[in-house]
Amino acid sequence: MASRMNGPGYRNVAPLREPPWPTDLPGLCERLAQRLRKVGVEHPDVAAVALVVRGIRGETVEEFAATLGIDAPVVEAVEAGEHDMARAMEAYRSRPR
Repeated sequence: MASRMNGPGYRNVAPLREPPWPTDLPGLCERLAQRLRKVGVEHPDVAAVALVVRGIRGETVEEFAATLGIDAPVVEAVEAGEHDMARAMEAYRSRPR
């Protein structure tokens, strides 16, 4: 049986479009933030939300950056917990329109 992970167009992030069960997104964000906090991420809450939103959308970093209209390195920095919410929002607001 072929794995869908080996097929063409495989992405590192599986979309969470319509799960067959209810998903507690705030709880998921909090659990992820706790894990990030334990490994010393500076802004774990911001990173967790960004990771969960991108996962829900099923987008790569580059696709998510294009969706938001910001550079991919900014998305990577937010997901790594290097930006607080104010700095992340500043990057979003200053994007070219």
